[in-house]
Amino acid sequence: MILTINEHGPHDDPMSTLPKPFQNLLQGLPADAALNFDTYLARLHDSDVAMAGLEHDFLDRARPTVLVHFGDHQPSFDSLMSTLPRTLPPALVPYRDYLTYYMIKSNVAGPPLPGYPMLDIAYLPGMVLQAAGLPLDPYFAAQKVLRERCDGRYDDCPDKALLASYHAWIFGKLHVYEE
Repeated sequence: MILTINEHGPHDDPMSTLPKPFQNLLQGLPADAALNFDTYLARLHDSDVAMAGLEHDFLDRARPTVLVHFGDHQPSFDSLMSTLPRTLPPALVPYRDYLTYYMIKSNVAGPPLPGYPMLDIAYLPGMVLQAAGLPLDPYFAAQKVLRERCDGRYDDCPDKALLASYHAWIFGKLHVYEE
């Protein structure tokens, strides 16, 4: 099951406890904007409660299940929040405009999924298969090796020869792309 969330923001906190950038957004705004923000936070809280229940229902059953969440976690409010500073590890700062949150949860027994400082979205389907404990066909097996050796990066993999070899094998031997 895959769930996408386009806009997701602060959770479960009354306005008075939110970090200053969030509080400052409401200063000088019309009353309806502040009301919309409070309504949005209330809906996020309700969504979080529902999501926790959904995860419990799916992950606490005997049937093998994988849940994937991904999406942008900065609500726009007419772009007022898109400029809020993000706290990122130094290695990710150059990618700040391209980062998307993702999370994979599974009730399948097996080794834990690897963690990466960042993961190219091209690898996400292979991570889902790995979380499900499914065997990897040659394409996803090769992708897993590339993902591991490139530390979750794809186009910006530091080993350009490895990336070129991967492309040659995928496109040449597997004939993934044919005109």
